[in-house]
Amino acid sequence: MLHTTDHRAGRPRWGVMLLAMFGASGVEYVKAADEDDVIAPAVEVTAILPSTLEHVPGSTAQVTPQDIQRMQSPTIKETLRLVPGVHVVDEDALGLNLNIGVRGLNPRRSQRTLLLEDGIPIQLAPYSDPTAHYHPPLERVDRLEVLKGSGEIIHGPQTVGGVINFITRRPPAQREAQLRVAAGNRHFGSFYGRFGTGDADKGFLVDFAHKHSDGSRDNYKHAVNNIALSGRVAISDNQRLLVTGAVYRERSKTGEWGFTDAAYADDPYGNPFHDDRFELDRMAGQLLHEIDITNDLVVSTRFYAQRTERASYRQIDASFEDGAIARMQAGAPGSGCTSGAQRSDYANAHLCGNKQRPREYVF
Repeated sequence: MLHTTDHRAGRPRWGVMLLAMFGASGVEYVKAADEDDVIAPAVEVTAILPSTLEHVPGSTAQVTPQDIQRMQSPTIKETLRLVPGVHVVDEDALGLNLNIGVRGLNPRRSQRTLLLEDGIPIQLAPYSDPTAHYHPPLERVDRLEVLKGSGEIIHGPQTVGGVINFITRRPPAQREAQLRVAAGNRHFGSFYGRFGTGDADKGFLVDFAHKHSDGSRDNYKHAVNNIALSGRVAISDNQRLLVTGAVYRERSKTGEWGFTDAAYADDPYGNPFHDDRFELDRMAGQLLHEIDITNDLVVSTRFYAQRTERASYRQIDASFEDGAIARMQAGAPGSGCTSGAQRSDYANAHLCGNKQRPREYVF
């Protein structure tokens, strides 16, 4: 039973979340210490931390599969808060936007912390626009690696605030399936399905995740879909190939307007900018080749690509905008966005134009 307080009515608001899980698995792909009969998949070079950490400069942390299973976090934000020195700022109810700060750095869109998925950058443009609007769904994440200190420099740009690597599930060595369904108040709904099969030489895995919610404030809505496929095959006794691909789609009715004291006192759940929205479409893929040169030397080669389209449409709070910009971005003649309306605090937000910020990134 979930409990929140409705400050407008002075009475508690109660909500119920229902969770159903169904699963069947032949083996776990991560080998446990007491499971000698577990077969591990061949490809495992998506990690950034070695098995022996004494020669890694700086501090490191790992969130294990057991940690994730034990916590049963609703979003990945709560999981990241297990790591000392990692500060995660809330922004939306589903945890879609990660704002991560390390060692006191500005957490805004995780711009100073490199985010990786299976060792590959996932921010919009790693060098020119390292903002984070995507991360793999928590259900797909098998474990987390965090690197802070000088050892982070070899992993790419924007690492002054550390590196966080989301390691997703690999194709299993035997048949595996899971279905997870959840529902709650404010029209929250979640569906996750996974199926995979394979043997010691080959395997595939498909994941599908969907979430939707009305968020935590009025005039908010979120809807996210993510599908991912991965396959592995042993080319020869000493060569292996891993192929992964994922498609992500977000449609949110939300903006970046924050509360003032006056607005909060008027309505703690209010949001006058009811036309704000954010859209994100992302496609990504990776081809990983691994060859054993000797028993102690493995060479891996990666090819990866990402294409992201994001657009935000935000109404103008003209009382806080520069006058010339506000006039330029205001609605067309006859829209009602007069100078008087622009000076009105929130009341005429629906009249006064919008900011459109469509962008496309390919690397």
